[in-house]
Amino acid sequence: MEYQALYRKYRSQTFDEIAGQQHIVKTLQNALLNNRIAHAYLFTGPRGTGKTSMARLFAKALNCEENNGYICNECENCKLISNGTHPDVIEIDAASNSRVEEIRNVIERVKYAPIRAKYKIYIIDEVHMLSNSAFNALLKTLEEPPANVIFILATTEPHKVLPTIVSRCQRFDFTRLNDVDLENQIIKVCESEGIQIENEAIKQILTLADGGVRDALSILDQLYAYCDSYISYDDVIRVFGLVSKRELIDFVENIFAKNTNIVLNKLYNYNEMGVNIKKLNDDIIVVLKDTLIYKTTSNYSILHILTEDEASYLSLRVELDKLNQLIETFIKCSNEFKYAANIRSFYEIVILKVSASNVEDQAIEYVEVKKPVITKNIEVLPVKMEKEPRTAKILEKTTKVENVEEKVEETEKIAAEPQQNIEIKTEEKPVQKPSFMQQNQYVEPKNIEEVNEEDLIHLSENLIMRAIVKSSKEAKHQLFAKWPKLNDLLLEPKYNIFVQQLKNSTLFSFCDELLIIQTQFKSIISSINHKNNTDSISEMIEYIWGKKVKVYAIDFQEGRQLLLRYFSLQQVNKLPKLNPEDSIYDE
Repeated sequence: MEYQALYRKYRSQTFDEIAGQQHIVKTLQNALLNNRIAHAYLFTGPRGTGKTSMARLFAKALNCEENNGYICNECENCKLISNGTHPDVIEIDAASNSRVEEIRNVIERVKYAPIRAKYKIYIIDEVHMLSNSAFNALLKTLEEPPANVIFILATTEPHKVLPTIVSRCQRFDFTRLNDVDLENQIIKVCESEGIQIENEAIKQILTLADGGVRDALSILDQLYAYCDSYISYDDVIRVFGLVSKRELIDFVENIFAKNTNIVLNKLYNYNEMGVNIKKLNDDIIVVLKDTLIYKTTSNYSILHILTEDEASYLSLRVELDKLNQLIETFIKCSNEFKYAANIRSFYEIVILKVSASNVEDQAIEYVEVKKPVITKNIEVLPVKMEKEPRTAKILEKTTKVENVEEKVEETEKIAAEPQQNIEIKTEEKPVQKPSFMQQNQYVEPKNIEEVNEEDLIHLSENLIMRAIVKSSKEAKHQLFAKWPKLNDLLLEPKYNIFVQQLKNSTLFSFCDELLIIQTQFKSIISSINHKNNTDSISEMIEYIWGKKVKVYAIDFQEGRQLLLRYFSLQQVNKLPKLNPEDSIYDE
């Protein structure tokens, strides 16, 4: 027999085997015993919490040949339902059958009597994926189906289901499993499979699964394949690219101590190891939360991952106000990940802020940072830029554009994906530092906290169109090849903040006179476009490109409007005409 995934092998076969969800089990069993069967049910809740399994068990209980409300798993009906081959229990995946035509086929079949069971049961999974037309077609049948037909709808997103559908169903909300029920389920499966597993490994699996049985068993399955019969805590950390608790405590302690160099070096090492930055941030929040709980209550019994000694150790190294500020900062960071164009660079900025400005009213001093010494125990990696910035692909000169909206959406989709590695054959010449770099003098960055519109540069749409027309793939690829040289400016106080801003942006277009970047952060746009900063940023581009190029920043909404305008002009052949020697500023 071919191998079965653990979550399929250990799918619940009776109501007693269901992990958690006891409020739903009891309600359905009472309905079966009292013969109070509704014609439609809606099962909602997070993924992997037993919605489809409960639907199949309910179908078994309704059609079991032994007795109504009892699951024997021995009769022909129970066996066929378990195998998914019963002719009267029809499972429909709404994600792949979302059109109104598929629902009309269901409505046509509803009128026919069951073939061999008492009830004909339709289980529609991911029902929120149905189109509005399909929902409307289902309404009347769902409200008054034949007496021997029952609908069971399952979804992870009930807010997307039409209210008129929800009102015709009995709704059951599945909840995430608590740690005790989920831990018992993992232990039971491990005992059945002959797997030895450490308690710390189980706790880490519980954290990764986030209350989902299927996720927990899938994680266990993957670890079983990697470790065979013994699963340790270190194995879980290694397989899923996590940071151990000891490392987390050390990382947080160095943030408390304002050891910025150590914190950044650790973060760079985590990046090289492939650590999930979002998960790292979540784990840091948990450590800070446990520290706050212990510092305010001294109650170690309700801590999530820290022991009493660990929580006590950390709580003595930070003030309460600063601990609250750190928690707020990391929670805000977690909410803003989805807006970051470059998560690693964005997180580096967050870590720089929290580790360098941890003490109230303490200014950040710019000091010369020596290269860290590599030891046997700690591998310190150099600062590393991303392979290539992402860029909007808008420079292909096509003769005809069929649909402007589709072209813009295609362009934005390409811009959202990492660019492929581009092999560029160029002669590498030593880049001499320009005069502004050789002076090696500290210049205070311009303060733009209070920005007035008149202080910002504004480029006309026509000028930007001329820049786009003059752009070339070759120039852009050359800039890709030279982009990592911005690393040289990270330790220059005059430029380091701009390096971080450029790393947290994407390229929109580039020619030898103008570089246009995109970002969702208004503060970066104001900083790049501020008249006091343009010279410094142009000097940075001169350092990597060999020529001063102006830099202009836009947000993604403005970028989309420019794309629409570009393709519209291209469609009617009204783009600006430029020769290679023409300047974009000679309008």
